[in-house]
Amino acid sequence: MMQFCTFQINDSLYGIEIKSVKEIKDEFKITSIHHAPKEIKGFVNIRGQVYFVIEINELLNEEKKNKTKKHLILFKQRPKEDLFGILVDRHRGVYKIDEKKIEYFNNKKHSSNYHKKDMIIGICKLENQLMTIINPQIILPLISF
Repeated sequence: MMQFCTFQINDSLYGIEIKSVKEIKDEFKITSIHHAPKEIKGFVNIRGQVYFVIEINELLNEEKKNKTKKHLILFKQRPKEDLFGILVDRHRGVYKIDEKKIEYFNNKKHSSNYHKKDMIIGICKLENQLMTIINPQIILPLISF
């Protein structure tokens, strides 16, 4: 069984393997960064750690229907990597899923030249909804600084 942190953007359900998630915040103050790429909303300071805040809907080509994002999902990073989190409409909880139910795509694993489609690594059919699975390690490399 695998565990996924799930979240909603508009009417779509997404999941990220729980071992990549550091924490989920529902109260935060974003400081904007002038001249930043459109995918970067700004940054937050959480207990002395500075995280880039990514507008994940920009990378997923999801229309921005909900003007106020309610949750910030922060990711664990390896040493010397930039810290970041993604803004989502709603955190939907943790789902336990049998790995046999996941249909993985053949995305390239290691590259310095990613495309948006490489961020989506698979799908899983749940009882009444489809969950799109995202690899968070590909999010920052997709943004042109």
